[in-house]
Amino acid sequence: MGFLQTVVIKGNYVNNVQANVEEWGGISIHVTKNALIEGNTIENSFNNGIAILSSNKFTKLQGNIINHINKSDEKFIQAGIGIRGSHNNGSPTNDYAITTLNMENNVIERNNIFTEVGREIHVQDKTVHNRLDNWIAISALLDWNQPKERKKQ
Repeated sequence: MGFLQTVVIKGNYVNNVQANVEEWGGISIHVTKNALIEGNTIENSFNNGIAILSSNKFTKLQGNIINHINKSDEKFIQAGIGIRGSHNNGSPTNDYAITTLNMENNVIERNNIFTEVGREIHVQDKTVHNRLDNWIAISALLDWNQPKERKKQ
């Protein structure tokens, strides 16, 4: 089926989302290419303000306001932006090897605003092949692992 391309989620007010799946959030995306999530206000959501599920390519998040993300009763880490799946990067074929993300040295983009969210950004345990620098443009998430070069055989 391919990717849902050039998705724009802009200027929405999302309040009191009681998602019954913990990985979901006020705004959730899955299998997109060139998505833009901009200028939204998300408040009083369970677990995630914005949830990046799996296989999102060239995503850009900017100018969002995320307030008061509530923790569900389960052992789940709440976040303003939750990276809840794998293969979120700029490679539509995932044809390269890359190490798993770590959450060291992150800086949050100044034009996304977070209050009472638990963690501003959280990458779910056991997700793989996420790359956020320059490809998923939560643009101040800098200094992520670089993909390993494949050796020619």
